[in-house]
Amino acid sequence: MYRRRRLQGFSLVELMIVLAIIGVLVTLATIGYAHMIRRAESMDGYTQFGAVKTRVAEFYASSGVLPANFSELGLPGKSGEAYGGDTGSYEDVFGMESGVWTRVEYQPKLPDGYIFVLRSSAPDIGLHFQIKVASGGVRVRCIVNERAERMLYVPAQCRAGNAGDWDW
Repeated sequence: MYRRRRLQGFSLVELMIVLAIIGVLVTLATIGYAHMIRRAESMDGYTQFGAVKTRVAEFYASSGVLPANFSELGLPGKSGEAYGGDTGSYEDVFGMESGVWTRVEYQPKLPDGYIFVLRSSAPDIGLHFQIKVASGGVRVRCIVNERAERMLYVPAQCRAGNAGDWDW
């Protein structure tokens, strides 16, 4: 006699569970990917500051003081003032657009030194480069004022410290 064979397969409930798990994994991967893209885009400002750091050191070596404004840094003219110093758009100052950075500031924090700040609008990052004279030379460190939401987007060496702390 002929026997009927029952076809084996997945039930609708099993398929729905698998699809739900895949959906959660895709969502988590997309969020992580977006953070990594933003972090990679934020590195252009860190890289651009390398050239500014060289200009600061050269200015100090020739004059014995830190540059006081964009002009002395060899940057294009300011478009305004913020916190007692020059400010301008990232594109005007560095000649290129950024996916993260919108504004650049050069703030005097005398007698300690100056802070060169890269600002973004969304999310609010505010990468600060403290510039001071110590041991006969120029010293620089980068910080984000220990704000956890900013730390996702900056290099590891910039994640500790506060702009008001000059004892480093």
